[in-house]
Amino acid sequence: MTPHFVTYFDSHYAAQGIAMLQSLRAWCPGARATVLCLDDTILHILSAWFPDGVKTLTIAQILQHDSRLVELQATRTPWEFYATTKPLVIRHVMETEVAQDDWVAFLDADTYFFSSPRDAFAEIPAHASTVLSPHRFSFDTIELERYGTYNAGFGLWRHDTRGKAVLADWATRCLEWCFNRVEDGRFMNQAYLNAWPQEHEGVQVLAHPGFNLAPWNLGRHVLRQASEGTQVDAEPLVFFHFSSVSRRDCGIWQTFYTYPEMSQPAVLDGIYSPYLQQLEIISERLLREHGIAGVGTQRKIDPATPMLVLRAP
Repeated sequence: MTPHFVTYFDSHYAAQGIAMLQSLRAWCPGARATVLCLDDTILHILSAWFPDGVKTLTIAQILQHDSRLVELQATRTPWEFYATTKPLVIRHVMETEVAQDDWVAFLDADTYFFSSPRDAFAEIPAHASTVLSPHRFSFDTIELERYGTYNAGFGLWRHDTRGKAVLADWATRCLEWCFNRVEDGRFMNQAYLNAWPQEHEGVQVLAHPGFNLAPWNLGRHVLRQASEGTQVDAEPLVFFHFSSVSRRDCGIWQTFYTYPEMSQPAVLDGIYSPYLQQLEIISERLLREHGIAGVGTQRKIDPATPMLVLRAP
């Protein structure tokens, strides 16, 4: 099973999004992807960099699907509005690009593949229509559970009645409320996922430790550098979620995830170093060809927040 992949990002996040797409094509040849382009600049860039295999959508196209989105765009921050559109974009791609009973997958743009996902996809049971990725919080990060048991940065939906029902429910709730705060058990588009295993049929929780490895779950796993790549609990690292990585003007890469597990050589040298090197290569090309660095973010960071240095210039 090879799903149709969906993501979204703007030109500020161009390097991360392009790196994800390149890694996807390297490890899942022939995979199709659709990108919701959050500004005209990234639409132009993707058309030039990916002349085939990557389809593009615009915000204007998505606004046509629900009249409420126009009003919400003015009342929510860009990050909140993008999160609001996620289930609508997935549903649109499912209805226009994915055959009946095939799958659509959403991937956040700050993920990056280190091996093929196909073996793990093959383990998804035939009765599943929705696949969730658990955060797998460690002892040191369990306080983050208030933001949701499952991570909205990756998920799978089958184009069938049950998969569409989950997306319809998610879209309705996000249109009603999707804000960057914890309130009444809600947070952005993510905490809604908590109820899906109880409220919907065919919901499967992904168990593979190499899927969606991230700063918040490193403490749950044993990492080892092997000749074939990074191993997570003796399984291949499939993709890592590089959440909250930023680059200072001086060229230092950093993150506000400062957990002790982040400083392991297997993490800094085996995971972050090759990824950040790839971002720098892409950013240099973006500067030459399009005049942008493409390594910004819509997510605001308090200057007083403690940071872990990931890579120095």
